[in-house]
Amino acid sequence: MDDQTDAGPGPKPPEFYLPGPARLNPHVEEARSHCRAWAARMGILRSDARGDGAAGAGPGAPDGAPPEQPATEGAEGAAGPPADESTAGRSADEGVQGWDEDAFAAADYGLLAALGHPDAPAEQLGLLADWYAWRYYFADRFTADHLLGRNTEAAAVYAARLRELVTEAAGSGHGGGEGDGEEDGDGEGDGARAAGAEPSESDPVERALADLWARTSRDHGTEWRERFAEAVLGLVDGARWELANLDAGRVPNPLDYVAGRRGAGGGPWSAHLVEHVTAFELPRRVLRTRPTRVLGDGFADAAGLRADIVSYLGGQWAAEAPSNGVQVVQHFLECEPQQAVEAANRQLTSRLRQFERTEVTELPFLFGEHGLLVTERATVLHYVSGLRDWQAGFHEWLTRTADAPRTAPGGRAGEGWPPPPGGARGFGAAAGRLSSVRAAEPGPRSRATDDTEAVPQLPVYRVPFRTTVNPYVDAVRAHSAQWAREMGMVRDPEGSGAGLPRPYATFDEAYLAAADVPLVSALSFPTASQARLELAVDCSVWGTHVGDYLDRFKRAKDLAGARILTERLKGFTPDTPAAIPLPVNPAERGLADLWRRLLPTVSAQQRQRWRDDFAAFGDALLWQVGNAVMERLPDPVDYLEMRRASFGGLLNVDKVEYCLELEIPDDLWNAAPVATLRDITNDVLVVNNDAASYAKEMAAEGAVNNIVSIIRDFLGGGDPVAAARVAADLLDARVGEFRRVSDAPLTALLDQRRSPDPERQALQSFVTGLKSLMAGVHQWVDDSGRYGNPSSSGRGARPQTGAGLRPAGHSVPR
Repeated sequence: MDDQTDAGPGPKPPEFYLPGPARLNPHVEEARSHCRAWAARMGILRSDARGDGAAGAGPGAPDGAPPEQPATEGAEGAAGPPADESTAGRSADEGVQGWDEDAFAAADYGLLAALGHPDAPAEQLGLLADWYAWRYYFADRFTADHLLGRNTEAAAVYAARLRELVTEAAGSGHGGGEGDGEEDGDGEGDGARAAGAEPSESDPVERALADLWARTSRDHGTEWRERFAEAVLGLVDGARWELANLDAGRVPNPLDYVAGRRGAGGGPWSAHLVEHVTAFELPRRVLRTRPTRVLGDGFADAAGLRADIVSYLGGQWAAEAPSNGVQVVQHFLECEPQQAVEAANRQLTSRLRQFERTEVTELPFLFGEHGLLVTERATVLHYVSGLRDWQAGFHEWLTRTADAPRTAPGGRAGEGWPPPPGGARGFGAAAGRLSSVRAAEPGPRSRATDDTEAVPQLPVYRVPFRTTVNPYVDAVRAHSAQWAREMGMVRDPEGSGAGLPRPYATFDEAYLAAADVPLVSALSFPTASQARLELAVDCSVWGTHVGDYLDRFKRAKDLAGARILTERLKGFTPDTPAAIPLPVNPAERGLADLWRRLLPTVSAQQRQRWRDDFAAFGDALLWQVGNAVMERLPDPVDYLEMRRASFGGLLNVDKVEYCLELEIPDDLWNAAPVATLRDITNDVLVVNNDAASYAKEMAAEGAVNNIVSIIRDFLGGGDPVAAARVAADLLDARVGEFRRVSDAPLTALLDQRRSPDPERQALQSFVTGLKSLMAGVHQWVDDSGRYGNPSSSGRGARPQTGAGLRPAGHSVPR
């Protein structure tokens, strides 16, 4: 980086956190030799040795790079027919140009495979090395052909071509491939043809992908192939995400960047290669669970951030294309390079610690809850162990190949290493690491200050959408107050009313009136019928009660009691009203009543969504209790994803469909653009809520479950106003993304589906409903007494620190 060089020494490497030492696979030389021969045959490696072609996308060369080998016959990729639509936006020569020998030797993908998979057998290690060579070659070609020239249209065509190849192959038979004696005459696998897809003979990316897919997919069933296809396409979509940012001149928010970088960084794809090496697929019933998702996301995010830090320190980034995590932090925070490096490393460390906490504390419950067999548990543990090995190996590969010259004790990268060590592996070994996980945790960070008067005024938050008030607002206010009394949620000094024990109640009459929970639904669903609005309001009152009731478990540090409560709630959403259990407290009584009223009005697919989201709400609240009990600020990425559920946002989105009396098919509901709009909506709700409740939560529990506190910790402490500004930018970015996705991407999705007019109109109504939801919750948060400063006299007063949050000149009729 020239500017950095002129200014003096660059930033120093941070103290990287690693889950264990790196180990080297003894078959490293075989992998190197195999990968080089394969790359030459595919056209990835140029046949004219040491030509002046494009440099590779890998790190720089160590002194001890493998010696040159003569080019292998069959490098048909060195020439080809004129460009067609699969190579749109580039010439035929550009489309087939491969790496030269120096670039290929510098990257040393055989070493990457050997470090990342230290226990893989020799025949698998060659396949893995080939995959890594393909991944970096694809990134190199995409950068040269599309990113640097900002060729968005050509990139879309090329991405569609790769998607077609992989999608067709994922749903077809296995097919044969190179490497196991099933080669055809020119040494390439026939998997693409067996799968019904024809790769372009002029494009090494397509030819190599078809060969690799055939050699990998034949060992797996349809479900795994579909998952792996999604991960492969994540590389393509991630590259296009970076191109879209560059084309729009948009620098992503630091928190947004981590999730957006996940696909481009190759983490999910690498995790599938780890699973492939285990020779057993993960049990299907645990694939969509929170622990499995968190392990995969933490692994992927750490890998991406690690690569970003190392490449930044080596000057391998471009000022005009901010798609490096350190660069993003530096740009956004306007800080010095060293501060940006340390901030990115804190986030990397946070993601790895989240990985380790999940392994040690959540996997045992996962095994018991889903009744995994001993063999299934062993598969999961072997997979997790493989992810740890890969993380350590990837770090070693980066540091050994990033700054030439750097060699191992034997004088050549990878030589002189000790043999793979033995010792305990699996979950028993992971449990033995619990003390180290805790030791790595910083001390309790739950309170920046105990004086709520010292909390400064936070920035004004605005949502640029508008809404009106439902005309039934007064009727539902009266209804919801009576319903809360009947359910036993309201304290009654006389002991009358519902007659339930007073310890179960969380509201008093004054607080219930000041919080005005009905107003949020009246603002969010302005066109709902009275009956549907009443159910939406009662659901919000119920959720508020459950959240407040679980606060008692936080104060008592009773995580086990909170788990019993949330697990029992899952039994109150059966398929038929007759199967609802007998409730024993207001939370159960309220859910039972809501479910009886909801069942006749929703379809089977909608019923399942509601059931899943009620369960997710309870699980997320339990997660928050755990954070408070351990006085632990959660990881920022994990927090945003969990807070969507704990705030009730998933249920709120369900209410949009319910109150508008729509029915959106599951495949459309779960399609990427619609899922993105739902997630953005929830994040907007979370940022608004957390900013308003910051002062209250600082006094009640130290704000360990608040985005302002979490961002403040991410930035290394200091001014909460600065943290709130980051949160405000996150909100602005989310709103901008909502507008973008609800335009062209949504239209493209409907066109691709050939959706009829009623489906298009329903989805448009749903998008309008999401806007009303964001505007309604924003206005309620600003007007409601729920976020008053707690005091000895009770609850409900407006916070002095929140006065600046009220939009000027806007009021809501009561």
